[in-house]
Amino acid sequence: MSAQGKFDAGSGLYYTAQGPSAGEAVLLVHSIMSDGASWARQSAWLARTYRVIAIDLPGHGQAPVAGEVTLSGLADAVTRLADTLGFARFHFMGVSLGAMIGFDLATRHAARLASLVACDAPSSTPDNYAALWDERIARARREGMAALVDETLARWFTPPTLAGEPALVAQVREQILKTPVEGYAHCARAISRFDYRDGLARSPVRATLAAGEADGVIVPAMREQARAMPHGQWVEIPGAGHLPQLENPAAFEAMMAGHFGKA
Repeated sequence: MSAQGKFDAGSGLYYTAQGPSAGEAVLLVHSIMSDGASWARQSAWLARTYRVIAIDLPGHGQAPVAGEVTLSGLADAVTRLADTLGFARFHFMGVSLGAMIGFDLATRHAARLASLVACDAPSSTPDNYAALWDERIARARREGMAALVDETLARWFTPPTLAGEPALVAQVREQILKTPVEGYAHCARAISRFDYRDGLARSPVRATLAAGEADGVIVPAMREQARAMPHGQWVEIPGAGHLPQLENPAAFEAMMAGHFGKA
């Protein structure tokens, strides 16, 4: 089942679509320095039942660099794309930056969401987050994306994966390197300060929050957030760090089966 890709000028998003046109829609959004292709295995799994839309955000994958962006602006772009594709409601699954967009959707566009899967993202930023991202942006602008590669891979993957999965690590390394510096900078600034805790505590959306067990402080933060949501559940993905859909896809699909049912 091949995916068809297209750029949508109204939203500024590139997307690929696969699965039955009459199926319920599932929209997928990637992490920073990645693209919709990072969902390839999950897209194929879902496309047996669902209409699957894998999105490239501005300045990532095949979507051109836009101007400054915000999380709310990216969430609004997702809803515009859904409008264009004729989806009154849709399921949404995002990892890292994608999950932050999902939090915004669950807070401001809850009526549009059939459900939410949010992976490996805090629902609010610590005090030092803006300075941390400003430093990374400055380094990328000064030295190029290569300056961020090794430290990013070390944050995203567990040591066994870094040592034992060279093809996967090389694939993600290439995604980081091909990300335009300004595409990275705009999205990095968008995630430097936010707080969705109060909105999520009131959101009526059925949500699964998940994270790789090795993803540091994000794990307890997301566990606590799931417990604070009216219809939230928490799933910890073993043997994975920041990108569990890539590092332990079998366990990730078990989580998906619990959320979506058997696709």
